[in-house]
Amino acid sequence: MCWMMPTKSTMQVMTGITHWMKKAGFVVTLVPMSTSFYSSDKDTTPNQVLRNEYGKYHMQPYPGGKPIDGPGQVDLLRMVDGILLQWYSGFDAALCHNSDAKACQCDNIAPDGYPNVINISDGLIQSYYFADGAGGNMMPTQFPLRCQACGKDVLLPNGTRGEYPCVPKGEDWFQPGNTTGITAQHVAGAKNYTATHNGSIPYWWVKGMEINSKCPRRVDCPDWRYEGEKPYQSQMVLLQSIGKIVDLDIVSIGFESLGTDVQVQLQAYADPALPWTTITAQQKANGTYYNKCTQNMTKDNIQEEKRCGQPLLSQQWGPKFVASDVIGLTAATKAATGKTLAGVGFFTLDGLLNMNGKDGPPRLWCSELLELNKDYKVPCHGSACGKC
Repeated sequence: MCWMMPTKSTMQVMTGITHWMKKAGFVVTLVPMSTSFYSSDKDTTPNQVLRNEYGKYHMQPYPGGKPIDGPGQVDLLRMVDGILLQWYSGFDAALCHNSDAKACQCDNIAPDGYPNVINISDGLIQSYYFADGAGGNMMPTQFPLRCQACGKDVLLPNGTRGEYPCVPKGEDWFQPGNTTGITAQHVAGAKNYTATHNGSIPYWWVKGMEINSKCPRRVDCPDWRYEGEKPYQSQMVLLQSIGKIVDLDIVSIGFESLGTDVQVQLQAYADPALPWTTITAQQKANGTYYNKCTQNMTKDNIQEEKRCGQPLLSQQWGPKFVASDVIGLTAATKAATGKTLAGVGFFTLDGLLNMNGKDGPPRLWCSELLELNKDYKVPCHGSACGKC
């Protein structure tokens, strides 16, 4: 399950499931979150807080399995047919707090159009929050999206700790909650923001909210390049480490490839700072999950309380999917280890697939997928092969 951290018991159950699935002739794959498989080194922290469950607990006792390191010991990593490293899923689960600063330092060289901190020039930022017993959508002018955390005491790009503001001053006027008078507070806050920002439409961030670091990070889901390093250097450190306990020939690299360009229609009602989707229950039951945005908010139509948002924009983490770098990493792995990575995987396919028979722009990541297939040469079947 995507957000359920494994435990030693989970790994034992998975080993049993794998044993019986393999015995029945099935292909078995593992898809570990980045925090749960990034090293073959032992965890020397006092309370075993460095996660890395696939590295810690891959040896399991299971009757009927092939003994590896003694009677009854089987190796889950040698039983399975494939492993997809989720280099898009990791978040700071005490890992950064208990590693050296370099492990999570956000000094990666971000590719063009893929910054660590996005702003409204990159799209219409919409981020869901849940705080003080209430949820909603905040609409900030910037968002710390990947390895850069924001807050009072976070790791800075230069390796020191200090404050990294989440948004510009004055934008964190929004107070969440369900208390009496909260709507009046929001009305006043939105009005004040507009008045003090030269008639701008209102933007807001939840007061006091901080954001932790997410992929890419050197320690568990490294980027293609970092300051002062050769391309793929940090990725090779990780792969060579796990290569001591797993065959890299069965390892694939996972990317996030969301449809971040999708703009949905939002509508607020009594509370201007609580815009929600315009989808009805009937539409959702019929398989329609959002209405395309037809009216964004401007300073002249604020009173209508409609605006556009891109709900996936604030969730696109991890290294950028770049075909030339996938090929480059594969070549570097071959040169260093003699192994060839098994391929790539994606979450989700929405940003990749050709929408055959439908008008509109191509999906965001389709061209890179086609470029990669010039090297992979995976057979294509259908009426739109080789096109986006």
